Amino acid sequence: MGKIENFVLGSFSGRLGNLVIYQLKGKTVVRKRPGKKENFKSSPLQRYYQDCFVLAQRFLLPIEDQLNIGFGQFSIGGKRGIHTAMSWAIKNAMRNENGTAVLIPEKIQVSKGDLTPAQNLNLEKLEGRNYRITWTPNGFDGSARDSDRCFVLLYQPSEKKVQFIRSGSFRKHGSQAFRLLNSFTEADFFLYFAFSKKVQGGNTVFSDSQCLKGF
Repeated sequence: MGKIENFVLGSFSGRLGNLVIYQLKGKTVVRKRPGKKENFKSSPLQRYYQDCFVLAQRFLLPIEDQLNIGFGQFSIGGKRGIHTAMSWAIKNAMRNENGTAVLIPEKIQVSKGDLTPAQNLNLEKLEGRNYRITWTPNGFDGSARDSDRCFVLLYQPSEKKVQFIRSGSFRKHGSQAFRLLNSFTEADFFLYFAFSKKVQGGNTVFSDSQCLKGF
């Protein structure tokens, strides 16, 4: 890029051969026109990670609001929970099958944090569409406290349906009952479970989520 103090064409702006001429802060600027970009062909590894991104985005976008809660402590500036969740999924919830990216829903995380996770999680089907999640109360095990609340996400990705319990039973109670919405297919949903608690400053911290049920 060049600047000309006294250009013979005065305040001319436009194209001249392979040059672009324009005015910038009272100066005449001459820039060479960019050439045509060559066709760029992605490498197999680049295509693999592009596919990973598409798979993670397709799976996680319907639960974006919940991810922004579960990963809320990692939100900085324009970075929201879903961005952290997608980054984690691409690195940890994909399987490479002969160059083809395959997403593993059971490895998806809907929350992350240093809070001690649940022990001995179990899902029990009751009458009708009623279920009960049970765990071993482990208050004061590491960072766990009896007052931690359970965080439950039920997700049917095929229909993009979500059922959510944000502040459920206390850790000390050892169980959380729920009724599956009629719109869900009982054999076709994932259940993710975590604990959360309020800390100083009003922020909420979470445990790493655990997938309790897959297809």
